[in-house]
Amino acid sequence: MTAPQAVGVIHSDFEKGFIRAETIVWSDVMQLKRVFCNLLQRTFSLFLFGPAAR
Repeated sequence: MTAPQAVGVIHSDFEKGFIRAETIVWSDVMQLKRVFCNLLQRTFSLFLFGPAAR
């Protein structure tokens, strides 16, 4: 089954207008999650406690 056929299972209009699908390796997603969570945690800590939290 091709990507346009697979998306057509969800809705036929998707199949007609399908151009391409971009994919990413799951391990890359998990790495980005870790990086984002660390950045968010540091930002939140600075917001709550100021620069002294470092």
